[in-house]
Amino acid sequence: MVTQAREKQESEESPAPQTAGEEGGAFDAAVGEFLAYLQGYRQYSPWTVRAYGIDLREFREFLVKQEGRVPAPSEITRPQVVAWGLRMTGMKPLTIRRKYGCLSSFFGFLQDMGHCHSNPARRLPLPKVSRNLPTVLSAEQMQQLLAAAQTPDRRLLVLLLLSTGLRRSEAAAITLDQIDLEHHQLRVRGKGNKERMVPLTAEVVAAIQEYLAWRGPTQSDHLFISQMWGQPINGARVHRIVRGLLERAGLADQGITVHKWLSRAATAMAAWRPSHSATPSPPTWSETAWTSRPCRSCSATLISAPPPSTCTQTARPSKRRSRG
Repeated sequence: MVTQAREKQESEESPAPQTAGEEGGAFDAAVGEFLAYLQGYRQYSPWTVRAYGIDLREFREFLVKQEGRVPAPSEITRPQVVAWGLRMTGMKPLTIRRKYGCLSSFFGFLQDMGHCHSNPARRLPLPKVSRNLPTVLSAEQMQQLLAAAQTPDRRLLVLLLLSTGLRRSEAAAITLDQIDLEHHQLRVRGKGNKERMVPLTAEVVAAIQEYLAWRGPTQSDHLFISQMWGQPINGARVHRIVRGLLERAGLADQGITVHKWLSRAATAMAAWRPSHSATPSPPTWSETAWTSRPCRSCSATLISAPPPSTCTQTARPSKRRSRG
């Protein structure tokens, strides 16, 4: 009887075991504050904030399985972070580096805010990333894509992605006030809410004019709209359109994606060296044709555009004074 009374008294005095969600209040609050900082102050894209949230949630679940609870951010040690990294064996190196970078940014933010005294994820050993030669589209493949784009909106989308290197979300977000047809320029708002000016080729300008005359009436100020509903499309819709064009052109099984088009776009824009006149003329599609040349350091064949034209601006003398 005495033993049962003592056990009953000890059970009443000892606190009830807390669940992982109750113990993780400090960690969850820190994660919420960090994600709000990325989205509101750093102006990160929603996809990046979502990916960081998933990484931190996976780290939280790992702590629950290993420790049986979610420690406060100030209690997390470097061995725990390394042990989490060992669980990622088999993932791609870029994925592991991104997850480590997320933790390092998270604890660095908490350290700046005074919630942690150190960063347990700082300067972790990162896996090496193999660097392969970029895959580019050939002139024949580009012509196949253009032939598959039978409507003005599809043709404009292919020309725009090939010649400017825009991301899918950037192409979908283009509005009419960002287009300067007179000076052959496009103002793009990209990642981090940063703006940049992109040159437009003569074919793209002509395709824009043809598309604007072809598309139906709409109240939207976006360039690309749905022909059925008259509403602007998004990046996912651009991806589906491109995938359909690749299938129609017979290129779906060759591993070609929108990201592979960036190499072609970089070559086209590198070939454009406008003269310093009032109205520079961008090159046409044929002027940025591909040429092959052997690489001096290896046996690979590099693809490049013809050499740019010489700038007509008179060279100015240097303002630096000689020390003699």
